[in-house]
Amino acid sequence: MSGPRRIRQPAPLPDDLSFVLIDGDNLLHRVRGGRDDGAVRWLLPRLRNWRPNGVRIVLMLDGHPEPGESFRRQVVTGIESHYSGIVDADTALIRLLANQPYEDRVRSVLVTDDRQLSDRARHLHAWVRRLDWFVGQLASGNEAMLRPVNRGESGSAAPGPAGTVPPTPGKPVRPTTVGAGKPPRRTPGAAGGDPSRESDGAPEKAPWKPGRGATKKTGNPKRGHPPA
Repeated sequence: MSGPRRIRQPAPLPDDLSFVLIDGDNLLHRVRGGRDDGAVRWLLPRLRNWRPNGVRIVLMLDGHPEPGESFRRQVVTGIESHYSGIVDADTALIRLLANQPYEDRVRSVLVTDDRQLSDRARHLHAWVRRLDWFVGQLASGNEAMLRPVNRGESGSAAPGPAGTVPPTPGKPVRPTTVGAGKPPRRTPGAAGGDPSRESDGAPEKAPWKPGRGATKKTGNPKRGHPPA
């Protein structure tokens, strides 16, 4: 019986890495749930904090920029955002790689989870890393870990399960899980109700008495027991 399957670790990147190309839409959908201006603004400072000295980073975005915005823009030193224009982002990334001299391609890494794009980049002798690797790299250069976006995030504490109330400091918290607390008050005589229970869950103090139409029990006259 064979042992557990070992996951092959990728070969280490060259120490003189010079170029990082990022499949921008692929990454932003992973860590922010989609691409918009806010997602791009959220990502760029994290790229700046992580960027090794001397490394050029290109964030490739699919499609056209907003009117008046350039197709290629240097955000800060060493970091650029590109739009692919009339071609798709995969094609634009491969063209960008192919235009590099061989000695630069072997010192370049493409970040994507797209298998076909990865194969095309390896064919050009570039390195390839998956999004998991890059998210870990960004997290190591930033205090806050990257995580998928919570659409309800607004700077306040995340809401709990339906029906829960945030605790008040100095005030005991009562359990709100299903089955906790006191049973609901039932109305005597109501369908499914139990007239022997009140809202505090204790039985009534008054003894049981026959209701309308019920028959009273009597003793056996032959044994000398008087009627009740």
